[in-house]
Amino acid sequence: MASAEFYDILRAQTDRRLAERGFAEVAARTCHGILDIDAGASIVTEVLLTASTAPVHRVEPAAAMRAALLSHLGADQRARVILPLLRSAGRN
Repeated sequence: MASAEFYDILRAQTDRRLAERGFAEVAARTCHGILDIDAGASIVTEVLLTASTAPVHRVEPAAAMRAALLSHLGADQRARVILPLLRSAGRN
């Protein structure tokens, strides 16, 4: 597992190939929107945006990975970031 700071360098190419094989075909058939949960460093999001014309809503709960996510694809209006709601301590 790579830390958030080095993810692009250590894992990006391998993960991009896996994402293209696993998601591109389905994304190409999507019309209304795509939800990318645990979006990480946006590798899957990039594949989804390339394959589809639908907007991609990205959710990333980890603060370090969310920082990487926000730095990528910021100009693409179809790639929206949804910030997770955090529960306060002691509440269910």
